[in-house]
Amino acid sequence: MESVDNPLLQSFIFPPYDIIEPRHVRPAMQSLLRKLENDFIELENTVEPTWPKLVVPLEKIIDRLSVVWGIVNHLSSVKDSPELRAAIEQVQPKKVEFQLKLGQSKPIYNAFRAIRDSSDWETIFRTFHVQSELAVVTVDARICQSMM
Repeated sequence: MESVDNPLLQSFIFPPYDIIEPRHVRPAMQSLLRKLENDFIELENTVEPTWPKLVVPLEKIIDRLSVVWGIVNHLSSVKDSPELRAAIEQVQPKKVEFQLKLGQSKPIYNAFRAIRDSSDWETIFRTFHVQSELAVVTVDARICQSMM
């Protein structure tokens, strides 16, 4: 099944749950994992210990896998079937293997250590801490507004 025909591999704002079928899971995950594996190998080979050159591309890889697998998991919860379970069982070992590679990469670890040990660490930490605090305040304000 071509990726252009597979709703799990399409760009979307909201997941197209109404058209995703168990037959889409295996080819989508195989295709996605091949692409993400290649992206990850490229990142390991060219990694630079900077936030934009390490964290941004790594987050893209992790996010894409999380989105597609999250859709599959959601469908498993609300629209379970023997076909869907079989598809998940076929691809889950490769997905887990890939996630282990993400978490055990020596080049990625070394780049994160270099960022942590750099003189820029305090600035990076403060920047993201302030952004996190602002995000919490913004979310809290929106919740309060919606309750009024």
